[in-house]
Amino acid sequence: TTSTHEDNEWDKRAGEAGEHAERTAGGRAKYREFVESVKTLVEMLRDHRAGTFKLSMSEIAILIATLAYVVNPADAVPEAVLGPVGLGDDVTAMGVAVGLLAGAIARY
Repeated sequence: TTSTHEDNEWDKRAGEAGEHAERTAGGRAKYREFVESVKTLVEMLRDHRAGTFKLSMSEIAILIATLAYVVNPADAVPEAVLGPVGLGDDVTAMGVAVGLLAGAIARY
C-alpha cells in the first residue's frame, strides 16, 4: 500500500501533465484533442489508483510512459524552446498511446 504522502505526490505529478498540456497549447483549438487526451489518461490512472477502474500492467506502463514523456522538458522537440511547435512529438506520442489504449479508453 502507499502512504497518503505518496498518494498526494502522485496526484500532484499526474496533474502536472494536464496543466503542462494546457499551458503549452495556449488554448489553441488544434491542440484541444491532445489536451483532452492527456486529461483522460490522467483521470484513468487516478481512477485505477482509487480502485474504480481496472487497468492491466501493460496499460499502466503505457499511460505512465506517455504522461512522463509529455511533461519531460527535455523531450525530442522541447516546448520550452519552440513553444507550441514543440508539441508535435508530444501529440504523436499521445496518438500512439491512444491507439494502443483504445480498448481501455472504450471501457472507461
